[in-house]
Amino acid sequence: MLDYGLTEEQRAMFIVAMRTFDASRPGVAAQAVGIAQGALVYATARYVDSNPKERPTIYSAMSKCFAGDVAMQVTTDAVQVFGGYGYMRDYPIAKYMRDAKIMQIYEGTNQIQREEISKILIGEHVAGQAQPAHV
Repeated sequence: MLDYGLTEEQRAMFIVAMRTFDASRPGVAAQAVGIAQGALVYATARYVDSNPKERPTIYSAMSKCFAGDVAMQVTTDAVQVFGGYGYMRDYPIAKYMRDAKIMQIYEGTNQIQREEISKILIGEHVAGQAQPAHV
């Protein structure tokens, strides 16, 4: 069990709070679902590996954009669950949130990724080659 430097009493208090504070449980479940959606990256990698002659720009842009947005949403929700402690360097959630933000910025911002996706989709439509994306 990861304890993140918490004492036994702090862990016990956190467990009691999570069991009794019903409003936070759906958020915790939503975070788990959000992380699972990151599997899109693996589906894209499989597509790219099985279609080496095709240019994977749209699929990689969609994956990067989606994964960055999900990571940011999950960490923002986690900070909400932790309250004021979510911003303290004593807890790892603050680092996770910084890491999620850099995912949205590093190697092309999500806005640039969305621009690339729209260019490709509009270009395919104009050329009469619009095909649904199968990822």
